[in-house]
Amino acid sequence: MTGTYGAISVAPRAPPDRAEPPARKAVTVDKIRIRWLAAVAIALALSTGGVVYAAHDKDSREATEAEYEADHPEKANPAGEEAEEEGEEDAVADPDAKGSGPVAFTVAGHSAYIDTRKLPAAPPTRRPPRQETELRETGPQGTGPAAPVQTAVTALAAPSPTVNVAGLDFQNWGAGWPPDTNGVVGPNHFVQTVNTSIGIFAKSTGARVAAFTFDDFFANSGTSECDADNGGDPTVAYDGPSGKWVIADFAWINSTKGPFYECVAVSSGSDPVASTWTFYSVPAGDGQFPDYPKFGSGPDAVYFTTNNFRHNSYVGSGVYALRRSTLGSASLQVLHVTTGSSFFSLLPANSTTAGTGPEVIASIWSGRISVWNMTPNWTTPASTTFVNTANLAVSYSSVGRIPTPGEQVDSLSPRVMNKAQLQGTSLWLSHTVVAGSTAGVRWYEVSNAATSPAIRQQGTYAPADGLYRWMPSLAVDKQGNMAVGYNTANSSNNPAIRYAGRLATDPLGTLGQTETTLIAGTGAPSTGNYNRWGDYAEMSVDPVDGCTFWFTTEYYAATGSNWQTRIGSFKYPGCA
Repeated sequence: MTGTYGAISVAPRAPPDRAEPPARKAVTVDKIRIRWLAAVAIALALSTGGVVYAAHDKDSREATEAEYEADHPEKANPAGEEAEEEGEEDAVADPDAKGSGPVAFTVAGHSAYIDTRKLPAAPPTRRPPRQETELRETGPQGTGPAAPVQTAVTALAAPSPTVNVAGLDFQNWGAGWPPDTNGVVGPNHFVQTVNTSIGIFAKSTGARVAAFTFDDFFANSGTSECDADNGGDPTVAYDGPSGKWVIADFAWINSTKGPFYECVAVSSGSDPVASTWTFYSVPAGDGQFPDYPKFGSGPDAVYFTTNNFRHNSYVGSGVYALRRSTLGSASLQVLHVTTGSSFFSLLPANSTTAGTGPEVIASIWSGRISVWNMTPNWTTPASTTFVNTANLAVSYSSVGRIPTPGEQVDSLSPRVMNKAQLQGTSLWLSHTVVAGSTAGVRWYEVSNAATSPAIRQQGTYAPADGLYRWMPSLAVDKQGNMAVGYNTANSSNNPAIRYAGRLATDPLGTLGQTETTLIAGTGAPSTGNYNRWGDYAEMSVDPVDGCTFWFTTEYYAATGSNWQTRIGSFKYPGCA
């Protein structure tokens, strides 16, 4: 039997641990810069705009870039033009990489009761730096209507934070740059993950209850691939429909040859502090490096996506469904498909409530919002469908580096940022784009996401104050009010953490709740290749009241290499 990928029927292939890498045709494209984590580089030829695959060595301690002299677009490269650097190499692309699937397999689970307060409170092992690749678009992208740019602020500010506390930092809990900050709120706790540690905080006060490394958490879990080799790109999710926590990161046996795994831990209930956890080593990437995994709760499963690389080639994105009814069991059911290399950095839609119908998957790339529906068939996996339902034209220009008083930092523009939020029938997305001579937060509401996707509203938030705004994450409360958090900086202002938002009744395309500062940074990353930033932040909504937003991301308390993270909460007064 066959499964459906887009408009193409494809035959199911072998499970990931037995897949043979397809032949490829190498095509030389632009340059790459050495970057932290995975020893791979990517390249891709798209019909719209230029593409640069860049990477850099985070631990080299060598400053290889000129400092910005002022906040001018020709210096900060808001259109994404990158200066040539030391250590550049040619990249290759795999234009023949095609989507395939579906593939079904099971993963054995190993359970253990863990009181996280008793785990060692020790920093993670800091291993030698690895390389990671970055796909960049340069210049204007897309032919869609221009989004309105909001340069004026309203008189009404977003609510002040009710909880505002320090999260994990590099000195005590970090293993590299960037922190890859994730964090979500549950019934009684906020759980934060960074490279490569986990922190649990009391929701009522923000007090830290426990902190520990991924390696200590997974130690003796029965997943030999993950016990002591957790490699980063951490994620955490509270799956509301099942009432369970899902904490994950990736691991590998060999960073260039694999095999590769997503290390997944599932709690037995809503208490992450003292719980029975079930651990899984989920084969990922089909023999390719499964970078940038992102999670979301769907109708019948918890989903995650990956960007897959083979040596110097980007070969497509993977989409994985972890069947909800088997989470925490001795045998986890998994279904997955892949896209071809013309789509990049997919996100699974995240919903805080149980639903029906297909899971929505989305990406922003090459001037379009691409939307898919995935409908797993757990009885007959080959009948699983994964259909590209829309490619909505948008327009934007990609941002290059963000200036700070110290090192200029990565923007990750224009990839769609964590998470894609599904509220009702609307899908909400955000990313960083050029806004005049700086960078702004672009956000979208896509209505009827699972049936007939259409852009209901979009806007670029970029107050005319000379600050760059980047690395956004948004969420939507039960009343349809939206909040988005992000960083701000320029060459004379240290990176700060701010948030803004809109009520459901605000005019379309606007953020009527102007920004509030969670914390004003008092430092910046020093020169010396600490220019990785993010790679993501996270906004989530309290699953109990459906109103309170929680946001976490990074900043610096002092100029140097010791990144900090912050955790804050707030709610709109009218939500109850």
